[in-house]
Amino acid sequence: MLNRKIQPASYDINEINFITPTIHQFKNNIPLYIFEGGDEEIIKIDFLFDAGNYYSDKFLIPVITNAMLREGAGDYNSEQIAEILEFYGASVRLTTNRDIAIAGLTFLSKHYEKILPVFEKIIKEPNFPEKELKIELNNRKQDFLIENKKTRFVAQKKFLELLFGKTHPYGNYAELSDFDEITNEQLKNFFKNNYNSKSCKIFIAGKFNSEVLKFIEKLFGDSLWGLNTEKNIIKFPIQSDINKIHTEKWDGSVQSSVRIGTLCFNRLHPDYYKFQFINVLLGGYFGSRLMKNIRENKGYTYGIYSSLVSFLNGGYFMIGSEIGSQYCNDAIDEIKKEIANLYMLDTNNDEIKMVKNYMIGQIMRSFDGMLNTSETYQTIIPYSLNEKYFY
Repeated sequence: MLNRKIQPASYDINEINFITPTIHQFKNNIPLYIFEGGDEEIIKIDFLFDAGNYYSDKFLIPVITNAMLREGAGDYNSEQIAEILEFYGASVRLTTNRDIAIAGLTFLSKHYEKILPVFEKIIKEPNFPEKELKIELNNRKQDFLIENKKTRFVAQKKFLELLFGKTHPYGNYAELSDFDEITNEQLKNFFKNNYNSKSCKIFIAGKFNSEVLKFIEKLFGDSLWGLNTEKNIIKFPIQSDINKIHTEKWDGSVQSSVRIGTLCFNRLHPDYYKFQFINVLLGGYFGSRLMKNIRENKGYTYGIYSSLVSFLNGGYFMIGSEIGSQYCNDAIDEIKKEIANLYMLDTNNDEIKMVKNYMIGQIMRSFDGMLNTSETYQTIIPYSLNEKYFY
C-alpha cells in the first residue's frame, strides 16, 4: 500500500530524446514538417506565412488581414464557413505576430476530405467582405479603447517605442484613428503580396496516414499559388531612446506600470540560451530573484517578471511589473541592484540547480505530445534552426 507520508523519490533528467519532424518538399517547394503520432484521431495543420507586422508600415493591416481569412472565402460566406466548421467539429486559429502570420486548423482525422477543401479556400481565396470587416474593426476598436485604459498596455506600447522607435515595425502600434482608415482593398493588396506558396511553411501533427498527406499535397503542393515574386525586405533603422526605463503613472491610480530593458540579440546568437538562463534566474519564474526581492521581501507588487524576446530581425530584454504607485522609484532601485548582483555571479549550487530543473521542465512540457511539439518547432524553424538549438 502506498505510504503518502513518504515523499516520492526524485531523479535528475540527464537526457531528453527530442522528437524530430519528417520533412517533405512539395512540388511547388513548400516544406511540410510532419509530426505523426498520438492516440487521438486528431489532426492539427498550421500554415506559416511571412506576413507579420514587419511587412507593413501600418500595424493593423497584417493583423486584420489574417483575422479576416475565415470571414468569407471562395463561394463560402462567413456563416457557411462557421456552420461547416461547427458541423465537423473543426476549429480555425488565426494569429499574427511581428514576423509571422499563422492560419491553423484542428479537426478530426476522419473528416479530412470534407474540411480541408474549405480550408483551402480560406488560405487561397479570402473575400474580405465589407460587412464582416466593419464588425471586426468595431470589435477590435472597442477592445483597444478598453486596453488603452490599462497602464500595463500603454506602458508596453511606449516601452517598445523607446527601444525601436515609433516608425519601426517592432516598435509600432495601432492608433485609434487607424481603425477608421482600414479598407478591404488594403487587406486584399497585403494578402496578394504576402500569402503565397513561396512564403509558406506547413506543419502537420497528429494521427493520420499517407492518404491524408497526398490529399494535402494535391490541394496545396502540386503547383504555385498566389503572387510568387521576390519580396523586397527592408532593413528598418532603429531609433532607440537613450532612456530605457518607462513608468506609466496615472493620477488616482493605485498601481503604476514599470518597464526596464534594452535591445538584444535574437535566437541566432550563440549566447542566446546562456542569456535565457540569466533571464530565468533574474525574473523568468516564480522563484526568481526579482520575485523574492520585490514581491516577497519588499511587498511592492504582486508579481514581477523578466523576458527575453526574439524577433527574426532583432530582439529585446525587458523587466516588467505593475507596482504600487508610491513604491515605483524604490522598486526601480531594487531592480537595478539585482541586475548589478548578476555581475558578481553570486549564485549557489541550489539556485543554479533550481533554474536548470525549471528550464528542463519547460522544455519537456513543450515537447509533450505531437501537437505541442509542432508548435515548439514553429518558433525555431523560421530561424532555420533545428532540435540542436535545445541542447
